[in-house]
Amino acid sequence: MNIQKIRQVGIFTESPEVTAWLECTLKLTSIAFDSVCIINKTSDIASSSPSLLIVTERKFRTTYNYLRKVNKLLPVLVVTSDFNGFSVPNSCKLTIDILPLPAATIGLVEHSIKAVFQDFKLNQELTKLAHYDALTGAANRLLFQDRCKQALKMAKRSKRAVSLLYFDLDDFKPINDTYGHDVGDELLRRFVQIISSVSRETDTLARLGGDEFALLLPDTPESELSQFCQKIIQHLREPQQLNEHEIEIKCSIGAVSTSREEHVTLIPQKLIKKADQAVYRAKEVEGSSFVII
Repeated sequence: MNIQKIRQVGIFTESPEVTAWLECTLKLTSIAFDSVCIINKTSDIASSSPSLLIVTERKFRTTYNYLRKVNKLLPVLVVTSDFNGFSVPNSCKLTIDILPLPAATIGLVEHSIKAVFQDFKLNQELTKLAHYDALTGAANRLLFQDRCKQALKMAKRSKRAVSLLYFDLDDFKPINDTYGHDVGDELLRRFVQIISSVSRETDTLARLGGDEFALLLPDTPESELSQFCQKIIQHLREPQQLNEHEIEIKCSIGAVSTSREEHVTLIPQKLIKKADQAVYRAKEVEGSSFVII
């Protein structure tokens, strides 16, 4: 059971003796890692950004609450004082394994770290399958609606605008029928690459079905939409080499913003529906175009 090199291991305990033992034991294992950081308080987790956390049972609760607060997923190895009694919180999304201190050996430490990393990798793959489109890598409808819901909640608290772009690729079916599904699939992947290249890390691009996509733009007022849509169309106008065929990706864009909604009262479904309605108006214009409503 091989694992990739660990960038940094974080150790968070209330006991200097346990901390020293763990630090020494890690060096005796065959596990490759760059460094070990000693964590004295939960805020140190953010500054050190460990790839693996080793915590004692007494420190687990504060660690868990902090990771949940900052929405951070990590593999966590919990060192317990006995073999029984430790219980994982309900709805815990962390990948956790247990290391009973009375039975701890170099071999058990090594095995436990490899096991928790293997489980963490599997959980990441399952999460990707559940929340991302397998063909393009964009978010799926389920994840998009959740991100949209969270963005609207944040906007309501901060009274900042949330915007949404709805894309409908033009002439996709003729391209698919003429050049084949391989070219059609590559066109969808290339479209996602182009939109992702002009988007921010805080934005979420999702495939809602077929050749329809949506882009969530948190903290984006309506005044910025026109320039952003023009930028997207400009990038899409560059001919793409798709399986030896030079093809221009055309799309209609419907854009909406919560700027006009008092106290951000929209729910995700209504925001998406409004953007979808804007797309139909954009499709009345020949060539790639956008409509903001």
